[in-house]
Amino acid sequence: GTFVKMRFEATQGLSLLKKWHRCVREFIRKISGCNPDLLSPDRLQAQRVYNLNALTGRGIDVHFRKTKGFKDLALKELWYYMIPMYPIAFNPDMHLTYGTGAVRGAAEVLPENWEGDIHAKTLQLVQ
Repeated sequence: GTFVKMRFEATQGLSLLKKWHRCVREFIRKISGCNPDLLSPDRLQAQRVYNLNALTGRGIDVHFRKTKGFKDLALKELWYYMIPMYPIAFNPDMHLTYGTGAVRGAAEVLPENWEGDIHAKTLQLVQ
């Protein structure tokens, strides 16, 4: 999308990557909990996974949306990169961001007067 095409522009390039980097670091601190330096590496990883799962997909979504450029498409990509390692936290049956293209596509295939959210309707169609 726009952020990929404009990655070398002054308003997005390195400054945007730095914002994303800070966002990820904040997220790691968030799921690491209190006093992560006192934990063994295995215990720290277990705590991070526990906290990640407790945050749920919606909580993960909310965290990343606070940063410029983390919108529907970027979040969808994050989901698909993370699902293999963290299938509970990034479970697409529980939460998945749909971009504007997917919403327009859904409008083409779903009945004209469908109600509810696109995620629920998609799950109904698949099942």
